[in-house]
Amino acid sequence: MSETLMLVARFVHYASAIALAGCLCFAAAVAPTRWLDAAWRRVAWAVLPIIALSGALWFIAQAARMSDSPIADALRPELLSTVLWHTQFGSVFALRLGLCALLALALFWRTVPARWIALVLSALLLASLAWVGHAAGEKGRDHLIHLAADIVHLLAAGAWLGGLPMLALL
Repeated sequence: MSETLMLVARFVHYASAIALAGCLCFAAAVAPTRWLDAAWRRVAWAVLPIIALSGALWFIAQAARMSDSPIADALRPELLSTVLWHTQFGSVFALRLGLCALLALALFWRTVPARWIALVLSALLLASLAWVGHAAGEKGRDHLIHLAADIVHLLAAGAWLGGLPMLALL
């Protein structure tokens, strides 16, 4: 059960983070129009809660995997606290949660700089996924090269795949 939850939560999390970053990239860099401003805000407000919820489910599934216990046992506060404060996955999760909160604040502003701030925050949110991927387990120079490649790959996927729905709307 926890493996299925992990798979679904990660897929939804990645897809929604890519959609958010691409939507903001397209709106800020490709077609900054007044009509598109309302569209990217709707998409961002729809996707941001999905990112938060899928991230929380992924965190719980990861806690279950780390403790080799069922999902119900992984909901123990002491286990969640240990994973949050004593693992790299937990640190990245806390960072990503903070970025979601800052992004929500940026979405309230109706200015051109807010669009760019939201774009930077969504790019950081997407890029931070590299720290919980395969590159996180490597050491030395290979770690840095793999991490950089993962970040570039995630940002490119966000700009390309995530921008397609906005292109279709335009």
